[in-house]
Amino acid sequence: MKITYGLEYVNLVASFENSVSEMNLDLKNITHRLKTEKVVLGDSKQNQPIILHRHNRWHLIIIGYLSDPANAGYRGIASVNFMNARRAETTLDEWMPYCPLVEYEEVSPDFEKEVQVKILEKAEQYRELLENGKIAIVGGFTTDTLRKLNQNQVDIEISLSVINGMMIAGQMGPFIQFEESACKILLELGKENATGRPI
Repeated sequence: MKITYGLEYVNLVASFENSVSEMNLDLKNITHRLKTEKVVLGDSKQNQPIILHRHNRWHLIIIGYLSDPANAGYRGIASVNFMNARRAETTLDEWMPYCPLVEYEEVSPDFEKEVQVKILEKAEQYRELLENGKIAIVGGFTTDTLRKLNQNQVDIEISLSVINGMMIAGQMGPFIQFEESACKILLELGKENATGRPI
């Protein structure tokens, strides 16, 4: 039996294929911009997580209120979860229709400094922050199961190994938590003075 399709059905299929093609182009464009420009995907002002690409790696970031010597209402990077490429692509595809691309300055005035201090290329670079109690490694999947993994002065080498594993796996779950602004961290580590100038 020969099956024939009406013009309306053919047009519907063509429209769907064009939509899929446009979405794929949009995803490629957004991915390219995230990799090459100082932008993030997501609206942090609505208390949503944001996606950032740095050091050839994807990061899921929570923006929150942090301790800062000059600003009681300071908002900066409160937690960082590392994402592998497959997970990032899936998340970008899901978020793309609903989340804007936002420039660093729109996230917060000091966001670029936040990124420089808290989004580091290698696990070893977190050593100084760990040694000075500036970060916590937190594990768990839900609010009631979250717990700090580096409590009670856990060996620094173990903590660095955990962070390295997080970077490689890029799975949901463990993340790095910050309670202070980048400015306060740099001030207390003796790398900047109170005016934000390098020492």
